[in-house]
Amino acid sequence: MSPRPRRIPRRYATRVAAIWSDDSGSPVVEFALIAPFFLLIVTATFDIGLIINSRFTLAAQISAAANFGQMKGASIPEGDAVAFAGTVATILSAGSSAVAATVVLNNAASATMTDGQLTTTDSSGTMTDCYCPTRVDRQVQWGSVRTCLALCSDGSKAGKFIEISASSPYVSLFGGYGMTRNDTITSSAVVRLE
Repeated sequence: MSPRPRRIPRRYATRVAAIWSDDSGSPVVEFALIAPFFLLIVTATFDIGLIINSRFTLAAQISAAANFGQMKGASIPEGDAVAFAGTVATILSAGSSAVAATVVLNNAASATMTDGQLTTTDSSGTMTDCYCPTRVDRQVQWGSVRTCLALCSDGSKAGKFIEISASSPYVSLFGGYGMTRNDTITSSAVVRLE
């Protein structure tokens, strides 16, 4: 037969009951349990805010470059197309050497700004050519030269365009939430010059 359990003396039983009924430390325990989740939510909110701010900043740079290109680009002479594309790329990357910018001016000239270095090239088109550019898998396809103001397959009219794209690195704390691709924020625009 097993030994009979010993009874807890009354004085110990009252102490144990007093400890179990004391809730003076419960706010500290509750805070310790909730604080990590609260901190995670605050950090994730801050991180999402930074991503959105970076996207808006890049979109504003694209908008400024597109506005400049649209205002000045239609009257650019053939010999100045490369220099103009370089100017637009410089405007696009202003304020941040981390922004990689690419500008294609009417398929006639292109400029790329990477790490503060500007590279310009002449392309196959001319400033007098008109196109019906389309997007295929995030890439602009210029297509063949068209008669200016002729109807394109999508119902728009052929014209002169500037393609502007930029990307900026951003490493998120929690993986980017689907807002970045390969830790890079990208934005682009194709704007009619005339």
